[in-house]
Amino acid sequence: MQLERILKLIERKVQDASYKESDFLDFINLGLGELASTEVFPKLSQNAVISFAAETYQADLPEDLETGPVRAYNLTRKKPVQVYDYLTVFLERFKNLDQFGDVNSVCRDGNILLGQHKPRIEEEVRIWYKLAIPEVMTKYDDDDLFYIPFILRGPLLINYACMQAFSEIEDGAEGRSAAMPNFEKYSQLYLEARANLRRYLGTPDGNPEFVPDWLTHGDITDEI
Repeated sequence: MQLERILKLIERKVQDASYKESDFLDFINLGLGELASTEVFPKLSQNAVISFAAETYQADLPEDLETGPVRAYNLTRKKPVQVYDYLTVFLERFKNLDQFGDVNSVCRDGNILLGQHKPRIEEEVRIWYKLAIPEVMTKYDDDDLFYIPFILRGPLLINYACMQAFSEIEDGAEGRSAAMPNFEKYSQLYLEARANLRRYLGTPDGNPEFVPDWLTHGDITDEI
């Protein structure tokens, strides 16, 4: 569904003159950010090989990395690498990064990647990560939705924007009851659209900690 049509349908469903097109675009961008942060879109996924120099426990991350890494593999040692999401947890687990050892656990710290120990020789690690999503600025920016399946754009973005709008409208209604029927309606429709998206993408419950066997075919090389 085209973005211009999506915006018209949102306006028709909300029916509140206090909301402008720019408000609905803001809701859409919030929804896109939420989707990109929780789902793995093939067209937003990238991988790169980074190097941990000998006797060094940190490596530079790619400039186009937005979030991640989501998984990693040590090409030099031919073994999976565990990715920690939280730096505090990583540093609590590995209190002395100056020790020597193979890179088998990593965590992002800004624009660098920390290894749990420093290798004695250079080790190359392939990481998988997510690219930044483009911000939708006008109703004609359909190309910026390239990573979302065309058939699911309407259900995802319309229901998310309506959910956000009615969360404000019904929460601020004078003398309202505890019920927020329109917010609850569009929240449920949005969750159903999210479930359809996950089925479309083939996303399993949760994210694998390591590179799965079907991806590496039991091994992995620079050519992958």
